[in-house]
Amino acid sequence: MERKELVALLEMLKPALSDTNLVDVFTCYAFNQKTVRAYSGSIGIVASCGVGDHPFAVEGKTLLGLLQNSSAEEVEIAAKDELVIKAGRSVFKMPYFNEGEFIFEEPEGTWDATLKVE
Repeated sequence: MERKELVALLEMLKPALSDTNLVDVFTCYAFNQKTVRAYSGSIGIVASCGVGDHPFAVEGKTLLGLLQNSSAEEVEIAAKDELVIKAGRSVFKMPYFNEGEFIFEEPEGTWDATLKVE
């Protein structure tokens, strides 16, 4: 996956990350095979972006900071015992939440509005 595209997408979702960790998963980006979402308890944003086979949620500001400060062209993300992020020659390992710990579920249906990532 191209790092710059992922950073632009996560920056678009950033307003839906909670500023407090009262509920830890509200500070996370939640990925599944088709989408990434952020939900703060009051606002939620869902975008198309599939990553890996195993759904996971990871602390948003930390992930975004790592990706913004990398100069790698491509990034690989895989959820195993830990979340493994490969960006160029750098490898980062982070804890993550499993799908059973997600609080926010994507609403079903179709939407008329779309946001372009630039």
